[in-house]
Amino acid sequence: MHRVVCAVNESLYYQMLCKGLLMSLLKYESMPYKITVLLDGKHSEPLDDLRKHIEIISVKPLDIICGSVSSRTTFARLEIPYVFPYERRILYLDVDTYIMNDIHELFTMPFETIAAVVPGTHLMIKDLITREFKTKLNTMYYELDGIRYSVGSEDHKYFNAGVMLMDSYKWRQFRIKQHVEALINAHPLTMYTSDEMALNLIFRGRLTDLRQCYNTFSFTARDLTEIPRIWHFNTDTKRIQGAILIGSFGRGEGSPASDIDIELLILEDQLDIDEFTNHLIQLFKKTEESLVIKHTIWLADRRKLALYHGPQLLLTELYLYTQLSQFDKYFLGSRITDLTKCILVDRQDLIRQHLEYILTLPYDNRDGLIRELIASILYQLESTSSARRRCDAYKFYFLSNITLHELVRLAYVLNGKMEYNYNPPKSIVNPDLSSTMNLDKSGLHLKNLINLFLEQLDRIENIEAFWNDFPTGRLDKAGFVKYYEEIKDDKDKTSVLCDHVFAIFDKNHDGTIDFNEFLLAVAVSAPHDIDSHLDYVFEMCDVSGDGRVDVNELAAFLSASLTIVGRTDQKDHLDPKKLAASIFNTLGIDEDKKLTKEEFIKGYI
Repeated sequence: MHRVVCAVNESLYYQMLCKGLLMSLLKYESMPYKITVLLDGKHSEPLDDLRKHIEIISVKPLDIICGSVSSRTTFARLEIPYVFPYERRILYLDVDTYIMNDIHELFTMPFETIAAVVPGTHLMIKDLITREFKTKLNTMYYELDGIRYSVGSEDHKYFNAGVMLMDSYKWRQFRIKQHVEALINAHPLTMYTSDEMALNLIFRGRLTDLRQCYNTFSFTARDLTEIPRIWHFNTDTKRIQGAILIGSFGRGEGSPASDIDIELLILEDQLDIDEFTNHLIQLFKKTEESLVIKHTIWLADRRKLALYHGPQLLLTELYLYTQLSQFDKYFLGSRITDLTKCILVDRQDLIRQHLEYILTLPYDNRDGLIRELIASILYQLESTSSARRRCDAYKFYFLSNITLHELVRLAYVLNGKMEYNYNPPKSIVNPDLSSTMNLDKSGLHLKNLINLFLEQLDRIENIEAFWNDFPTGRLDKAGFVKYYEEIKDDKDKTSVLCDHVFAIFDKNHDGTIDFNEFLLAVAVSAPHDIDSHLDYVFEMCDVSGDGRVDVNELAAFLSASLTIVGRTDQKDHLDPKKLAASIFNTLGIDEDKKLTKEEFIKGYI
């Protein structure tokens, strides 16, 4: 049997990557492999259900972090020939690789060097250092057992060490591990890609070349003349300066059904959201069906990119931030205590320092948090309603889930919990509130969310204090226009519509509406089904609220509608008064009479 080895630390994120690699190995093995995971740590719960197929061995690699690699676990591959002293040919794989086809050929092909790797097609080491790290590669010296060695004077191809076929006998014979460790200890600041760079400098390109299909990156796939056999998920990440896991995975409590939430620190001028999204879509096309991206949603106001994977629409949420302070809200809400499990990338070693600092700060502004949640829920309810109006089932499902999360947060705070928790774990929620992509049920679902919101508002003492501009608890017309505009996209157009919306909900015509009436007005407007839509339009026209519409009310509504769609020239065929008169004539109703709802709906049909 042939030996395949990978290495992982206790990071839940990397252990889940490792699990994906192991499952792909088992899927495509044409003959049984001896699969070993070198574990830098003690805990490996995500891998437990694979233990009958694999072995897990604890190792303690060289305890140093250098270059752009933020983990010492990378040095575990140096230990492989010593862990298995009686096996000659061993295949090492990074945990972010994925088997796409049979790889048995790697164990039968001849090679006479210390290792076989996939070299960069046109990638020379000096060009790499100059382009990626803005410096020059100079000659470096180090000592081993009193003998002085030099590296860096030659230029040669650079290889990625994520897929490496080792001759363990020669590895030990030429003391590769000892040379790498001596070089790194002598020049830790110039080992830009950690042990991989040291291996490149020591081997000087004198290794056996494997075909590109055995270590395929997204940017090399276009040059392939055969199907990839091992896909490597590493890519150009210069734009990403840092990344952390939040939510259940960040706490170490993730499950196969959990969403994956990641906050990214990016360079704004290097990010094009369409290009970034398309790149991710292409990347996941190379994986199994359950991971292929089926749908994406970009929420610019929240800087969130949602990715739905596979037929079960598993969700990954990426928050694209440009400032460290933007990490605070959801990181604190996740109640993460072990930073080693949540920090994925920290190129400048700034994220850890920032997170350690904010964990020491108290958060006790209860009123401020409640006010923030109320404003957020109002916005999310309107966004959810808009998605329903456009018959966008995916977006309705996504946004209503966000709304529910915010409502759970509000209930959590009102229960006296002041942890900054945006989606408390193990919180019990009525199953009727679970989101749906069935638009026929979306109206009921939206009303259930609104009712839950109103229930929470009823729990707030002196709710008027949270509506600072209107201490009586009621909104006048100016206030209604202000808040309605805040949650609509086009202020100029929505202000025209406000006259009609306000009049509908001002049932006693005293010039004010109740807060709850306002919420219903902005959340359930313009439903997607035609019957509800006609009812809604009729009520929009019926400003007097007497259940009938006269020609002037209809003309006023048509005027507002034409303004909203940008038709303000009001030529004869678009004159609201003439249009209203024409509609009455078509329905056979005198202009001095009023139109009932039944006549209105019958005339439409």
